[in-house]
Amino acid sequence: MPENGTMRTWIDGREVDVPATRPDVRAALPEGRRADFDREMNAATVLTIHHVLRRWMLEAAPDPAADAALDRLAAEEAERRGGRVSYRIAYATPADEGRTPAAR
Repeated sequence: MPENGTMRTWIDGREVDVPATRPDVRAALPEGRRADFDREMNAATVLTIHHVLRRWMLEAAPDPAADAALDRLAAEEAERRGGRVSYRIAYATPADEGRTPAAR
């Protein structure tokens, strides 16, 4: 069940929890994208706010394809190491370091 402030949707054929409120969408974005989010949200009209928030929600959403690739790579490495899983996540930017894949 989704937590408060999230909703479930389908992305690339997988069900994922995504941020569903303006503050949660903003918090899920990389710090470098938040000013753009604020600017677009503040410029949105009553007729466009839904579309603007949804577009940003999808940008902040987990990436099922990337998560599946990491799972596959971890399983392959575990097999090579005799069942031990050991991998490091390469972050796109220093601001992403320490964030979970769901918070990208």
